[in-house]
Amino acid sequence: MTPENAPVEYVDDLTHQDAREIMAFIGARTTDGSPTATALHVAVLHLHLGVTDEIPRLGNPFTTEYRSIPARIRMRTAWNGLVAAAGPWADHPDYAAARWRHIDNCDQRPTD
Repeated sequence: MTPENAPVEYVDDLTHQDAREIMAFIGARTTDGSPTATALHVAVLHLHLGVTDEIPRLGNPFTTEYRSIPARIRMRTAWNGLVAAAGPWADHPDYAAARWRHIDNCDQRPTD
C-alpha cells in the first residue's frame, strides 16, 4: 500500500478508504432526485461494490485470488469507472487528483 496521498499506480495501491472517499464525493453530486442523477448514482454504487469486493482478496496472499489477473482486471475496471464518473468534477477542490487516477495495468506493485 502507498501512503495516503501518494498517486495510485497499481490495484494494490487502492484501499477501502479510497473507495469510500470517491463514493462519498460522487454521491454528494448525484442525489438531487433527477432520473439522470439517480441512474448515475446506482451505476456508481455497483462500481463501488466491485472495488470493495476485490480489495480483501487482493491484499491477502493466502487466497487463491491474490495473484489472479481476472480479479485484478475486475478491480481495475470498476475503479476506472469510478474515476470516470468523478471526472466531470475534477476541478472541484475536494477532488483527490493524486489518488483518483486511472490504473493502466494489472501487475502487482513491485517489491523493493
